[in-house]
Amino acid sequence: MPKTKNYPDISLLVTTYNWPQALELVLKSALCQTIPPDEIVIADDGSREETKTLIDSIRESTSIPIVHVWQEDKGFRAAKIRNKAIARCTKDYIVQIDGDCILERHFIQDHLSLLKENRFLCGRRVYLDPKATETTLSRKKLSLWAHPSSIDYRSYLNNIRSNAMRQLFAKYYGRGVLDYISGCNMSYWRKDILAINGYNEAYEGWGAEDDDVVVRLFNMGVEKCCIKGGAVQYHLEHTYNSQDRLQINRELLKKQLEKGTYRTEKGVSQYL
Repeated sequence: MPKTKNYPDISLLVTTYNWPQALELVLKSALCQTIPPDEIVIADDGSREETKTLIDSIRESTSIPIVHVWQEDKGFRAAKIRNKAIARCTKDYIVQIDGDCILERHFIQDHLSLLKENRFLCGRRVYLDPKATETTLSRKKLSLWAHPSSIDYRSYLNNIRSNAMRQLFAKYYGRGVLDYISGCNMSYWRKDILAINGYNEAYEGWGAEDDDVVVRLFNMGVEKCCIKGGAVQYHLEHTYNSQDRLQINRELLKKQLEKGTYRTEKGVSQYL
């Protein structure tokens, strides 16, 4: 990126739940970015006291403001806590990640390289195997080569960083509304997410809440652009959340696709 600043101020939104060991590495990777965020807003879906203690400790080590937004643990409520966190974001552009994904140091820079008005971005992730995850957590630093197969072969291409590849793929890759969506690697203008009223809080339990946001941004006429060849992040292996509400959430998404509207009723506005 140029030495003179020609990009907006950045809020980094980090979703977390009861995994302070992973969150520590994620926040440290955020603070080591070539273009650091102007603020970090942590969307905490009900973690215990250990997470607050960690955040307080890291806050003391940096001049970057860190805001901890917490809600009571009543099951998986990512849509609700993200809305609460979005309401606390004060910068014009929001980069959204999860607290189990360690960022390559150009992560934010790569998002900004494809930044445009009336556009939102979706990136991918590199999956680490259990052995690499265990070694990374024990050493408190990213350990890609702890095991020969530490990077899942299906996500190997997501480990490549190339400006030429990134610019080329931006024109053609993942243009379908539901192609390659992941809430752990997204960015959007704050004004756009507010215009669609953020996340739809009818989504409870794991699944489809990010797809719904993308569909509504798409319906509002915001261009979807997928990142390939940059915005690299490393996903730490863990046990996945229950999917017992997934079918219900998929039905909600189906109805949203049929409606073609963009603003949800129960969204971020209730926290502004």
